[in-house]
Amino acid sequence: MPRQRQFEEDDLLEQAMIIFWQAGFNQTAIRDLATQTGVKAQSLYNTFGNKDALYLKALKHYVAMADSEIDDIMASESDVWTKMKQLLILNWPLATYPKGCMVINSISERHDQSAELMATYNTLFDHLTSAFERLLSQLPAISLTTSRQAQLASMLRTIHNGIQIDLANGRQSQAINETVNTTLAMIKAEG
Repeated sequence: MPRQRQFEEDDLLEQAMIIFWQAGFNQTAIRDLATQTGVKAQSLYNTFGNKDALYLKALKHYVAMADSEIDDIMASESDVWTKMKQLLILNWPLATYPKGCMVINSISERHDQSAELMATYNTLFDHLTSAFERLLSQLPAISLTTSRQAQLASMLRTIHNGIQIDLANGRQSQAINETVNTTLAMIKAEG
């Protein structure tokens, strides 16, 4: 009879996500994950197969969490401009989370981008771009064509990605806020 697991997979994925997010894929060994999570390396292998598979699951966990945060922002009672600002920064409220974006870190670090990794990245990017497009369509006093909304949404996603790099590198809040305010002023000038 096989031994019963002594850990919850969701809790382990949360821990692995944070470890990979902080140190990156290349700098994280299975023994590091075992030490920091308290789960034996063999149990990690038995559950996930290898480090790549665990990383992909942790990344998908991150994307699901980010998608949920995007949905929460979009469902809030805030005005369109506030929502746009929140999506540009998308900063995590929990102090236990590293700054920046795990997806952006992964793209920057990994040169062996599998189709599954790319699909995972694009899940988040498509969701974020769609949210920006919806907000752009709701702007008061600014009438944008559908193609212009798509162009601006793509630009906003790219600016968001740059802000995530700045956050991860410890850039000061004032500089990030200036970037956000300049970006929003450019959008307002479209009208």
